[in-house]
Amino acid sequence: MEKTKELVLLLLVTLCFGTLVSNYFVFKNLRVQQIVVKDNARMVPQLSIEEALKYDFNYPNINAFTVPFKTYIGRVYLRDTNYSQAISFLHQGRKNNPYLMMSENYLAEIYDILEVKDSFDYYSKLIYKNVPNNFFHFSKYIKSLGQQSNTEKIDSLFNLQLYKSELLWKVYLASIVNIDSKSFKAKENLSRVIKLFPKENEIENLVDVNLFGYDKIKKSEQYVSVSDQLAQKGDFKRAVKVLKEAIKLYPKNLYFEKIATSYYKLKDYQNTLIYIDSVNTSKSYPQGRYHLIKGVSLCELGKIDEGCSELTKAIIAKNPQATKAKSIYCR
Repeated sequence: MEKTKELVLLLLVTLCFGTLVSNYFVFKNLRVQQIVVKDNARMVPQLSIEEALKYDFNYPNINAFTVPFKTYIGRVYLRDTNYSQAISFLHQGRKNNPYLMMSENYLAEIYDILEVKDSFDYYSKLIYKNVPNNFFHFSKYIKSLGQQSNTEKIDSLFNLQLYKSELLWKVYLASIVNIDSKSFKAKENLSRVIKLFPKENEIENLVDVNLFGYDKIKKSEQYVSVSDQLAQKGDFKRAVKVLKEAIKLYPKNLYFEKIATSYYKLKDYQNTLIYIDSVNTSKSYPQGRYHLIKGVSLCELGKIDEGCSELTKAIIAKNPQATKAKSIYCR
């Protein structure tokens, strides 16, 4: 009986001591937690490696969502391009938390920088398979696949993602830019994304590059540059002719508006309306100018009610010339 009491007492003392030690480390962690958590949330850590190491208490994680401190230190070494030390700490982070896949993500990044393809491929696939719907993981895995002859593989992987964020869409669109043979699914996605993000310029540009290609877009820009010079000289007839060559290569919203403006300057209001109505106003576009040009053109053609309605819209869109135009045509 006495021995049992002694064992129980010893066990209680051991547990109390263990609890005190644990609470001591927890207390120390709490004191620096705000500093480290804030720094870890940054795209690039800002603490020096000396400061980061000072805060490493070698205390194990308690759940699957905890970012291992070793992973954080690995990120600091990665920032300083000390890749061997970064790899070492990131592997320790993997042991501390094998579920989060954060260490594996940075290992993939390092092996990509070092051009160690087999390791990059391994970790890229690992993070994609274990933590999908993450645009970092998706982009690394797509890169690991190498150049594709068509978009079918990338389309399939993209369509498996349950949550398609704006960033994930951008990664997908960028990944298929240089692939000439686009599947039916890819073409569907190009149409769909414009409807999902109609005002997002970067997505619009990525879609355009996919549809028309860099070469045609660059050539069209050269035409537009020439037409702008002609317009500045007041030669709107030749400016229109050059712009029509540009839209054959790349029917960009802005180019239709430029043609409409040139016809507007020439007082050819019938053609002004044809080209201003070709502008897709659901995309990112200065609405005020659209309504102004359309409104004045309608009024000049005798369609006063329609024209004044457009001029009212131009005023609402804060076009600086709309109020004066309305005072002239809409008395």
